[in-house]
Amino acid sequence: MIGNVERVANLFVAKNVMSLVAIVSAALFTLPFPFLPRHLTLVSAVTIGIPAFFLALGPNKRRYVPGFLRRVLRFAVPAGLVSGLVVLVSYVLARNAVGAPPASECLVQTEGSKAVANVICWQPSSAATIALLFTAFWILVVLSRPFRPWKALLVGSMVALAALAFVLPIGQTFFNFSLTPTILWQSLVVGGIGALAIEIIYRTEPAMRAAAGD
Repeated sequence: MIGNVERVANLFVAKNVMSLVAIVSAALFTLPFPFLPRHLTLVSAVTIGIPAFFLALGPNKRRYVPGFLRRVLRFAVPAGLVSGLVVLVSYVLARNAVGAPPASECLVQTEGSKAVANVICWQPSSAATIALLFTAFWILVVLSRPFRPWKALLVGSMVALAALAFVLPIGQTFFNFSLTPTILWQSLVVGGIGALAIEIIYRTEPAMRAAAGD
């Protein structure tokens, strides 16, 4: 039980650190917050909420290993910082690429309102969401080790669910996703670099690998 709680704690702490970095960075650089609330709902659901439910209840034969808090902080805090930087870099690069207008010129479309937002306003947020998903999924992969068939199925299902939100027209409309090929590949590269950094963080923590049985 404690082993499963440790996995879940890493997921949530990393997400909170990422959010803190995104908020502080937006304030310091006078940028709009990189996401719409629905974007974070998608990311949280497929990389934390749903996986955490199954990881918390899944079988775990590992006996208690001292150092719970130290391991969580030594992995989740750097992982969250990496995720926050991925968000910031992908968002800024996309804004510069499309020439997004200031936040004050982006009108939010709400139910009962006739105001329609310029599609360019959502492209940087879409880019940041893709980059964050790539990195966050790798955090999930790392914390799911050692892999079992049910864990592979879990991660694969979450990746497919996230992909459908970008591919299906109803998902694109609901989440306000809009991407050009250039922004898409740019975001995947930034997210891939973030995923590589997560792997390095994990591999430089022998205590964590030993506790996970990897």
